[in-house]
Amino acid sequence: MPSHSFSFHLRLFHRASTRFGREGYGFPEVSGDIGRFPRSLAIEHHPSDSRYPGDPARVRSYSFLDSYLRPLDSTYARRALGLRERTSPGGSATPLSAPAVRVLAWMEWLRCVLTTGSTHWPTWNLRYTMAYLAYVQSLPPGERERRFSIAADIRRAGGIGPYLGLDVPSYVETLTQSFPWDLSGPELLGKLLAFRYQHQRIARSCAEIYGGAQPRDP
Repeated sequence: MPSHSFSFHLRLFHRASTRFGREGYGFPEVSGDIGRFPRSLAIEHHPSDSRYPGDPARVRSYSFLDSYLRPLDSTYARRALGLRERTSPGGSATPLSAPAVRVLAWMEWLRCVLTTGSTHWPTWNLRYTMAYLAYVQSLPPGERERRFSIAADIRRAGGIGPYLGLDVPSYVETLTQSFPWDLSGPELLGKLLAFRYQHQRIARSCAEIYGGAQPRDP
């Protein structure tokens, strides 16, 4: 089987012609033509299957984001099984047990191997899912419940963009102008989410979130 798999990502775009919409990992909405570079110019995003899932800092950073954007619930189960995800926002989901997640992760691995003819990405995804599960299990029960509740709010709002107001370019400019550049991306996102959840509104500026609820370090 091939040792590598390919997928297309939008890396270069004209700002005025691109809109990041509802899903945190969703493909941007583009008004205009989209070109593609040949595979000979492909970016090797994860060059080592063994190195990335074993890097605690990177796994913690990605798992921090996924605990809000991709909770281990029935939506994950449908995605792992290759079923169509529900398009209508809203509705509470039940967290999956650790044994259920492990079984689903292996089923997703098998499905992706049979679909792509490659073990490269499916194996990487399997190892990450196991690491992500371990991260979620390491959180105190109260923190797990809080993140799951925020994830449900994000889903009801139609995605991370509408939930935080990040789908409005002028608001993003306001945040950028008030940001002191002393936080990493996940840390800033954590503060924005904590403020939104606690106060039930978006922050007026980055200065405001520094007085809000403090998220746990990613």
